[in-house]
Amino acid sequence: MAMRSYAGTGTLTADGMTGDSTVTIVLSRMENRSAVRDMATRQNEFFAALDVFREGPRIKGHKEARCFRLPGGSADSGDSGEAGGSDGIDLFGTSDDPLDTLFCAAYEGDVLVTVTADAMQPFDTEGITALVTEQLDRIAEPGESV
Repeated sequence: MAMRSYAGTGTLTADGMTGDSTVTIVLSRMENRSAVRDMATRQNEFFAALDVFREGPRIKGHKEARCFRLPGGSADSGDSGEAGGSDGIDLFGTSDDPLDTLFCAAYEGDVLVTVTADAMQPFDTEGITALVTEQLDRIAEPGESV
């Protein structure tokens, strides 16, 4: 098992500056490739079944990888920001919440990859998905520089 953590101070884009972020990537190598695939698939099915999380960005070139975001709007999503119940309690944040979180699960061969990213608004999902894509590509071709 390996764990990597990254911190960023935001990125300048055409739309302005993105928020600060932290990303944690956990790599778990297992002997049983089908167990790796099943764990990633089950984690993604769990997030989808909760019907609380929003579908997150796709990971280029890795169709098995899925990402999910906390409910509520964010500066890059265009969501309505309606989260929480009729009791007025909002457990997961709204478009006014300055924080957003992204969860991703994927696999490459015998390696399970789980990612958690937390960021200030606006959330740099493009930068984070590029980091995840790069990590998965390096696992697929360990001897090549990507």
